[in-house]
Amino acid sequence: MAHPPGNILYGDVPYQQRWEFLRPIITQLYVEQDMSASEVASTMNADHGFVAREDQYKYQFRKWKIKKNLNKSLKRKMMDKGEERAGDGKRTAFSLGDKPVDNKRLLREVKRESKIDMALTPSANGQTDMQRMLPGFGLQAGPGIFLAWNRPYGAMSLVNDPTSPFGQAISTPGDVVVATPESNNAPSPMDAPSPFSKALTIKRSLERTRMFVDGRFDDLLKSMNKKEAVIISSWLHEFWFYAFKTAKHWGTGPRYWNADLLGFENSLHQSPDSNQHDLSISDSPGPSRRISEAPVVEPSQLCRWSIHYSCSIKYEEIPEQDTAPHSILDENSNNWSPWPASWQEPPFQERLISGLESNDFSQINPDTLPVAAPQIARAAAQTPDVLLRESLGFAILGRNFELTEKICDQIRDHKMDLGDLNPLHMAINFLDGARSCCNIFAYLVTDSFGLRTVRDRRRLYINVMDHTLLDSLMIAILKSHTSTAPGIVDERFVGHNHFRGQEVDICGRWDADSPSFRSLSQRERDIPMTWKHKFCHTSSQAICHCMAMLYLSQIYFSEMNLPSGIYLKYCSECGLKLHLTPLHAIVVTAFNLATFGCEDEDLFGILACLLTALHCELDPIAKSDLSPELLFGEPSDSAGCGHQMLTPAELADRVPRKYITSWSPETRTGWELFRLTLWKATSARLAKARVDDEDMESPDEYENSCNAHGRQIAFNGQCQVNNLFAAVQAELVTYRRIQETDPWISENIDLHNLVQDLREGDNPQLSIGTFQKNILKPICSCGTFNNFPIVKAEDTCTHYISKMDIWSRTTFIPFPETGY
Repeated sequence: MAHPPGNILYGDVPYQQRWEFLRPIITQLYVEQDMSASEVASTMNADHGFVAREDQYKYQFRKWKIKKNLNKSLKRKMMDKGEERAGDGKRTAFSLGDKPVDNKRLLREVKRESKIDMALTPSANGQTDMQRMLPGFGLQAGPGIFLAWNRPYGAMSLVNDPTSPFGQAISTPGDVVVATPESNNAPSPMDAPSPFSKALTIKRSLERTRMFVDGRFDDLLKSMNKKEAVIISSWLHEFWFYAFKTAKHWGTGPRYWNADLLGFENSLHQSPDSNQHDLSISDSPGPSRRISEAPVVEPSQLCRWSIHYSCSIKYEEIPEQDTAPHSILDENSNNWSPWPASWQEPPFQERLISGLESNDFSQINPDTLPVAAPQIARAAAQTPDVLLRESLGFAILGRNFELTEKICDQIRDHKMDLGDLNPLHMAINFLDGARSCCNIFAYLVTDSFGLRTVRDRRRLYINVMDHTLLDSLMIAILKSHTSTAPGIVDERFVGHNHFRGQEVDICGRWDADSPSFRSLSQRERDIPMTWKHKFCHTSSQAICHCMAMLYLSQIYFSEMNLPSGIYLKYCSECGLKLHLTPLHAIVVTAFNLATFGCEDEDLFGILACLLTALHCELDPIAKSDLSPELLFGEPSDSAGCGHQMLTPAELADRVPRKYITSWSPETRTGWELFRLTLWKATSARLAKARVDDEDMESPDEYENSCNAHGRQIAFNGQCQVNNLFAAVQAELVTYRRIQETDPWISENIDLHNLVQDLREGDNPQLSIGTFQKNILKPICSCGTFNNFPIVKAEDTCTHYISKMDIWSRTTFIPFPETGY
């Protein structure tokens, strides 16, 4: 850069000698004004016409032995202390040794750091302590930003905990003196926060914002006092709820959800006389009353359900006219009007950004937040891939098929990496047999998301906890119908008190936005056992349909026999990892249903799952090295290794008698039927294996495929088990309890008679009403009625027997698109 001669200081002096002439100016810029070497070089060039590189300045500083009395580490500690005091409303003056520190130097550092851009970068490493501090946080999930805050007042469990890390005091070096500047006794403008204090407050907010967008929730909460932690967790949950409601009802009802529509008008409210929220929470240790004392609303014990239908009628849609915004909403969302096409814009992910910018979803004043909401919105807008992944998560959580499909199309178009979102596992975590059944899961298992290698696709089949999709289905059963502790399923979950996805009941009795769950979530951390009931038909049907969709999937079928990642044990003698096969995992899940399930549990639901798994060609003769003592909690006094190779049926026979005798008569009958069915399937598979080993021409009974559909012969030709499977399918599509006094199983199924039939031989004609009344249509030897594993009532029955025509509890949904 050329300078007029008058602007070049000491221009007539040789270059090397000019350093000494300019030394006072350079020292003042570097030490007194706290500029960096790069900034000094730029200023000296612009103001004095002295051109030198940054490394030349650093050489001269060493030569002159010039050191800043405030190095970067010391400035950082001072600013952290100043932030802490600014958060308490205190002004701050620093002294180093006996010399006061000019706050302008620190102010420049604050402004410099505040200019750094932010982006959403979820990090699992930053959320490990959260899983310890907040039981259930992120359970079975990868790192997330907005999806993580599904619990209202998530920090409340720590508010009364004296070991809580909230508000840890910040220390300063011994030679730094911290003081509060003197002020006049009378209030005056002189008592207002200084520019430095204001900047520190803003900086602290931005630093916390950076922790949040980086997914460093551990650091975020540790940087706050208790009240701040409750405010931020409340606000983030309100945004989570806004995103959930927007996703769930996208396409119908209100176009925009605000705090009033979301029911937050009585949420954490701001006092008119204060900038602080009336939280009824003290920053001091000791008891504190809960935020909400509203009574808990009990959900109904009666299930809802969905019925799949197929429609062959072609029609042309009539474009809808724009309508006025919904001012009054019917409480039944099924009566809401569909949106006009224009309401689909802006897209869902942009709607989330708009919500953050406007804060219309919350009654909490954004100025009182310990983070900078506008910066969060800006970071979300600048990271569209991360936001799109989270949008897919909310679409799945809301069980909105159309929105899920639309977002998946965008992900495919952008060739995005799904990261650790695990959408298939998420669809199971929030499985809803009453609203969408298996349809979202079925759609996802047909989509490879551009993952071409087996290794990449396996990332979607096995989640971050090394649980397979079949494992997640077993967890869904235990979560909804037992009191099984998460630590029993996976020892890494010891200390957690609930599984992920408890906001959604699998048989449709509550949802994240239902009055019952919302009233409970204000007071407790877990679904009480009194809300749960036996493994019912709606739940069992949804689980079985998901298994069937995996079986039909060309992408994931080959993965179904991968070892299970749940109920994992290690031999204390040799250290061997004792993996279960998927069928072993079903056996242990049945045991937990019997032991920790509801008092009226009869195991019919898990029998349906076993039959479906066998129909999906899970291998009943595959052995695994197991320890029944470890799996069933039975201590062993014997020395040495206690594990042995067992089939699933052999494992079922090793359940200790003390447990079986403690079960109810209905549970014992169901267990015996489950065990006998497994043995029948095992024997048939062994017989088939012997024929294969002899390399003989296959006799008729061992034909590999059926004549009607060309599909694999089901259950290795075991006709009795095939007929039992047919009867179970018919039961699931024709019967539900209408009143609480009704039996869980229809009169056409008698578990005692079925046990007797399986004990006495292989007669395919079972002694139950389904056969005795000639209700069933013939089932093919491939185990299907219509060449598709999912059936309608009219596929299975010769005449109408359905007890499911209660339309107020029914949702009609299309068949999964795959294969039908």
